[in-house]
Amino acid sequence: MRFVLIIGVLFVGLVVVAAFVSRRRRIETGSRAIAAWTGSTAESRAAAVRALLDDAAPNAGASFLLAADHLRHGRVKEAAREFGIAYHGDFRLEAAALLTFACLKAQEGSESDIVEQIVRTWQEMKQPELGKSRIEQALLQCLVETTRDPPPLSPIGRLIWSVVPANGCSQIEQHLIGNAPAWAACLRADSAEPSSV
Repeated sequence: MRFVLIIGVLFVGLVVVAAFVSRRRRIETGSRAIAAWTGSTAESRAAAVRALLDDAAPNAGASFLLAADHLRHGRVKEAAREFGIAYHGDFRLEAAALLTFACLKAQEGSESDIVEQIVRTWQEMKQPELGKSRIEQALLQCLVETTRDPPPLSPIGRLIWSVVPANGCSQIEQHLIGNAPAWAACLRADSAEPSSV
């Protein structure tokens, strides 16, 4: 009986240590991705984070930022793939899951409906709180800081502003000043939407 108890305690100890090491590794790889992104020019950001993906260690943060770059350049299907990789690399990146599904539903090209698809997907997912994990919060803040200043927006509006191409940002601005469709109401800063980002 004593032997079984010792083995059980050792097993629990190993599980705790493994969880700690895994968490620390996720934070470190995410921090490296953010440093590569913010330390690069807008034109070289994709190459900087792509270089991190060439390493043997998986990097969900780098995949998330590369996906954002794809989406900012209108490459919706490539963005969906990378957001999916980011979410599978770290399930705490709920924004990656949201953006994966939105990109899969969106049209590609100049007539893209990505802004609407992100809002509708967020609503279908029961309006998840964005930025609940520290690494997701840091990635979202990194994106907000590396795009042009947004007008007053809700947290979901800021997320969308930080990942869509310039024509998507123009669409958001038009929804804020003009006759906006009902689905766009949540973009306004005064919308009653919970989130920590």
